[in-house]
Amino acid sequence: MRIELAGCREVSARLHSIQTAPSARRATAEWVGLANEIDAQINNVLATLG
Repeated sequence: MRIELAGCREVSARLHSIQTAPSARRATAEWVGLANEIDAQINNVLATLG
């Protein structure tokens, strides 16, 4: 479970950096990548529960 929590903290830090990104195009690309990573984290957590 600690690995998943560490991954969530990393995603949170990246989310903050995206919110302060100067380029809208870069921010959009980062959002897409971040959404994919969040989905993967959720799937990992759900897999460990079931």
